[in-house]
Amino acid sequence: MGILTDRESLSRFNERRATRIVQEVLKQRQGLIVNHVGSDHDLDFLVFLGDRLIGMGEVKSDIDPQIAASSDAQAQHDAYLLELPKGSGQWGVSFTSAANFKSLKSELPEAIALAKQHELTFVAPEQLWHEDHEKLREIMQRLGLAHFWLEPGSSLDRALLVREPWGGLVPDHCPSLQNWITETLLNYQARKSIAILNSSDGLEQRHFVICIESNSPLPIRLYALHHALEVPMESLELPSWITDLWIILPRGFQNCDIAWRYSSNGHWGLFASDGFLEF
Repeated sequence: MGILTDRESLSRFNERRATRIVQEVLKQRQGLIVNHVGSDHDLDFLVFLGDRLIGMGEVKSDIDPQIAASSDAQAQHDAYLLELPKGSGQWGVSFTSAANFKSLKSELPEAIALAKQHELTFVAPEQLWHEDHEKLREIMQRLGLAHFWLEPGSSLDRALLVREPWGGLVPDHCPSLQNWITETLLNYQARKSIAILNSSDGLEQRHFVICIESNSPLPIRLYALHHALEVPMESLELPSWITDLWIILPRGFQNCDIAWRYSSNGHWGLFASDGFLEF
């Protein structure tokens, strides 16, 4: 399983994930090689049979732009673990996509000091209704904090910053994917890579990969996370330039990356990056 490095964007990381799983599936055909080309080319990966190009593919990470910007800001300000004044204790801090990382280091200690002053061990804006809490509420709103809480039993004085959790009711059956896929393709159609795929009808394989991420509909994210081994049954309408649609599932409870593949023959398949599926 690959690891996301500090200097690597989530999109680039997903390109490597997608290439690895496509390679694992297609290598069953002797002499076939899948190469990740990334930023050096208009496409994300190329498929060769020997030295002959027979296919190409594009990877789309369905990331919420606001969350992506927030993640970049967190990395820019190195706002993952903040040291606090002596005696503060260790706190967990969850932030929203509107987090103000520029001011976080200077203002978070004051928010925690106010929480301790009011004897609060778990702090959320909706609980700060009393007029004595007004200043603390204003700081949380200004910093874009969702919650923060004291972690008892630690002798350390620091804050651990994480994005606010998300969740919901997990569907029993796979939600319809058609509208989401169509919208994703429409949002991507201006890319040069799509024009290349569309005009390369002489190639045997033209792959389009969608990685389920923060911008994907919540029911789809939840189903894919909890029911990864249960492939959809839905028949899809896809553009003629796609021979294979891949959906890379979110990292969850599996020991490898998992993908659903919909082929032009109308069949779904289930594949793993290490070649095995654990039940």
